[in-house]
Amino acid sequence: MNSVVGTSERGESKSMFARLKDKIIVLSLSLMAIGNWSDTKSMIQEAYVAVVSNFTNVYEYESLAKVNVGSNIDYIYSIFGAPQLIKPSKYDDAVTINYYLDKKYILALLIEDKRVVGYSITGLKADFHPYSLQDKQPIQSPTRLVDRLENLNEFSIDHFNVKYFVLFEDLGKRYLFNQMAYGFVDYQGTKLDESLLVDAYTQANSPEPEDSIASTLSKLVSNETANYVAITEKAMPLLVDSILTQYEYQFYY
Repeated sequence: MNSVVGTSERGESKSMFARLKDKIIVLSLSLMAIGNWSDTKSMIQEAYVAVVSNFTNVYEYESLAKVNVGSNIDYIYSIFGAPQLIKPSKYDDAVTINYYLDKKYILALLIEDKRVVGYSITGLKADFHPYSLQDKQPIQSPTRLVDRLENLNEFSIDHFNVKYFVLFEDLGKRYLFNQMAYGFVDYQGTKLDESLLVDAYTQANSPEPEDSIASTLSKLVSNETANYVAITEKAMPLLVDSILTQYEYQFYY
């Protein structure tokens, strides 16, 4: 009798162990399946982004639209990761410039106390048109620079370190007195007319009549659309300082 009872108990123990083993195996397989699905899902997402990015600019526009004056630098890192390049500002010791160098654009952030105090987006492809930084919506058509000359006040121009023309606009109280900039940075050296650029630069740095400068600038950008947009709560020279020189562009790209 005792022998029979002992055998039965051992049989039940083995049965319980078998059931427990089966549950562990099922749970392990389930966890492995979940892990594989996570990897698969990640691969699908990466493939989707790659395909969308290859044929459109939607993904890039949506990512850039998340950047704002006032954004915390940790939040920026969560979207774009660490910057490829960091430079100190020549005009403000408290400001550093963080660069994200994408094949389609350059995102330059003015950072002070871990906070974005200004930023610029420079399009590097013909079909990449930086969106409106005020309403955060992709623009329906490229911004014609000649149209922005109607409210011309301040501008910056150069043809030595890099060929560019940038004009500035005060956004007023509605936008907390931030200032906006539109322009064209000619890293490819094929767009802006060299002679007109030199003339405009010379006139801008000499006591020429304002209408003469406006006329030259109008000819310079008559066929150009903005591939550079920027906004800041700081002084405008900081934005200009953030434009990579031709040497830097060729070095980092």
